Amino acid sequence: MASAPVYDERLVADVTRPLVGIDVDGVLNALGDGLDPEAYRTGRALGYRMQVRVDLAAVMAPLLQLAEAGRCDLFWASMWEGAAAWEIAPLVGFGADWPHLAFTRPDDRSSVEERRAYQEQVHAFAAEGVYFKSPYVGDLAAAARRPLIWVDDECGVDDERYFAAREDIPAPVRCVACDASTGIGPRQVAEIVSLVETAPASG
Repeated sequence: MASAPVYDERLVADVTRPLVGIDVDGVLNALGDGLDPEAYRTGRALGYRMQVRVDLAAVMAPLLQLAEAGRCDLFWASMWEGAAAWEIAPLVGFGADWPHLAFTRPDDRSSVEERRAYQEQVHAFAAEGVYFKSPYVGDLAAAARRPLIWVDDECGVDDERYFAAREDIPAPVRCVACDASTGIGPRQVAEIVSLVETAPASG
């Protein structure tokens, strides 16, 4: 990972309200097979099949309303990165103006050594039960210095322990896990809203 990541200024603004990072696949895009076609509609994004709850806008409304009221800031915490704003937002009806977290990783221009180092890092975190996205989320939390709520189908207790053990993260980072097969639902949104409303002041 880059030693000095560059963040959208909205992610590191000098405010105390929580950040809420939303993943795409397994959260907004349900990954299950045989989903009820009356409950999920299908679409395409960059050639990938998407399955989105028919009532997703209503399910997400309490959280979107909190953000509109200035109680939290939403961002994309997905490997779709910037593409989420122009590919996923039109499918779900929100998020076109959200900033995104970049997940720096090897590409075609990377050296063999850079690729090997990245894989070793991923394996080291996995051995501790820590999701490979967690260091990136943690670095953002350290830079933003305010509570962060991360919504993903892969994060959990081990990731929260990882965040709590990092001395450079001054405010809590909480994980809200979704069932990848069905995606986010009212229960998870209620949990996020509760975490936003009870987030400690940060500074």
